[in-house]
Amino acid sequence: MKVLMTGGTGYVGSHAVAALQQAGHGVRLLARSPEKVQPNLSPLGAKADEVEIVSGDVMEARSVTSAVEGCDAAVHAASIYSLDSRRAAELMRVNVEGTRTVLESAVRAGLDPVVYVSSAVCLRPARPGEPLGPDSPVRETTSPYGRSKAEAERVARRMQEEGAPVTIVYPARSGAPATPTWANNTRSPRTSSAAGSRCSRRAGSRSWMPGTWARRSPRSWNRARVPGGTWCRAAS
Repeated sequence: MKVLMTGGTGYVGSHAVAALQQAGHGVRLLARSPEKVQPNLSPLGAKADEVEIVSGDVMEARSVTSAVEGCDAAVHAASIYSLDSRRAAELMRVNVEGTRTVLESAVRAGLDPVVYVSSAVCLRPARPGEPLGPDSPVRETTSPYGRSKAEAERVARRMQEEGAPVTIVYPARSGAPATPTWANNTRSPRTSSAAGSRCSRRAGSRSWMPGTWARRSPRSWNRARVPGGTWCRAAS
């Protein structure tokens, strides 16, 4: 299948591109800086010359509409990460409105599944001491980045509740010094391996993002094989 990828030159996105290619999928990137594709993908073993590139931005509805055309599935990993309070408005625009634009455009075009890369930072335990997981409530936080990811999470969950084929994944930690898009290692929150095991069996699939959980709508990934283990949740 052909998969649209946003944020494909970033850390998580570049690894996802490499894994999607290894699984036999074609990849189209929506990229603001096409010149970054080759240097960021090639060190990971990805075939950058086989990646289709659409120059554009997640904030440009026309670019997104053009990018989703002819694709079968989408992975939205593009976002801004910053703890600078002066960028709060920009974070909300890109991380929330950009997410809304990509997810809605992909669903409207009939793509299935549509995967949104969320973050464990927007989750909180349902009760004190309870491990985090894909069913955890959305967390209220004072950081501009955390607020933007929490609101984007609500956008994705509302679409799930409406029956859209949206899957949400929650990277808990990422980092690898050998990659060009090196990000600092972060400690993952306490999680329940037993719950993760049950969900992985229920999903009947694998994840190309090791160390993540997934919250999935009933139809998500029915037609896609996604290569490592995830946590999953079928939306009501």
